[in-house]
Amino acid sequence: MKRISILIGVVGALLASLLVLPASGVGDTSDVQVVHGVPGLTVDVYVDGGKALPSFAPNTRTDAIPFPAGSYEIKVVPEGGDPATDAVITQTVEVPAAGLDIDLVAHYDGSGTPVLTAFVNDVSPTGDNKARLNARHTANAPTVDIRANGGIVFGGVSNPDGGTTEVPAATYDVDIVAAGTTSEVFQADLALAEGKSYYAYAVGNLSGTTPDFTVYLFSEELGSKSSSRLAGATRFETAVAISKSQFPEGSNTVYVARSDNQVDAVAGGVLTDGPILIVPSTGDVPQVVLDEIKRLGAKNVVALGGSAAISDEVLAQLVG
Repeated sequence: MKRISILIGVVGALLASLLVLPASGVGDTSDVQVVHGVPGLTVDVYVDGGKALPSFAPNTRTDAIPFPAGSYEIKVVPEGGDPATDAVITQTVEVPAAGLDIDLVAHYDGSGTPVLTAFVNDVSPTGDNKARLNARHTANAPTVDIRANGGIVFGGVSNPDGGTTEVPAATYDVDIVAAGTTSEVFQADLALAEGKSYYAYAVGNLSGTTPDFTVYLFSEELGSKSSSRLAGATRFETAVAISKSQFPEGSNTVYVARSDNQVDAVAGGVLTDGPILIVPSTGDVPQVVLDEIKRLGAKNVVALGGSAAISDEVLAQLVG
């Protein structure tokens, strides 16, 4: 019997700056977690041309990122590579609507090609003394049956399918076998707690002379996510609302990024000493932005990008 270890890990919310992406409507966002399911390859993830997630390690998952509904070009590039020539995945991903909870998984398809697949999560509360189990086949491996205590829970699961079920909270002997057989490729004892949702991803490659097949498991407390909105009537007002929430006592430094292209705002998400406000590249700065800079008491205004991103005329208004 071949035992494969379960890898458990969470990456911090490095993409939190996506809160200031242009939205098609106020508060029109879904929560997206990015899951890295390609073993052995640390990557940089680009969103619409900007490096949004650097040095993203295998078998990890980001915290929830609010994405406005819309289409995004995602490129997954080996760490330090050129997105124009070195991307291992280039794919348009659709966030179809607001109010969804989505796992966006980079993984091998059934032929060993890296792809992205989106899974919509059920994050509603479970029944009393129940846990929710989500099992997803995202490995270059044959069709499998997923069993608990010897009985099939999800039968005939092929890449990139899976299943979701509620089970009594308990400890289970879980194994994965080739479909229709008892030929085991994975086994572990899993303790499933009441009120939690568990996500198990089979990832990697089961074929060849050096298989790297792994199961990645993580869990979250259902009902632990609170719902609120930081929004305004325009994208400028939304950025101001975020600034007021995160820096209620003001800030010596404020960063500004162009409003018509989110790349600089995304890249600036690693900055923590001041808020990111958005401004037009040229022309008049909205009064709501000037008022927020005054409220913050900012002594330093830092423009993200060159003069083509934010003109000298705009900078003069910001420091005037």
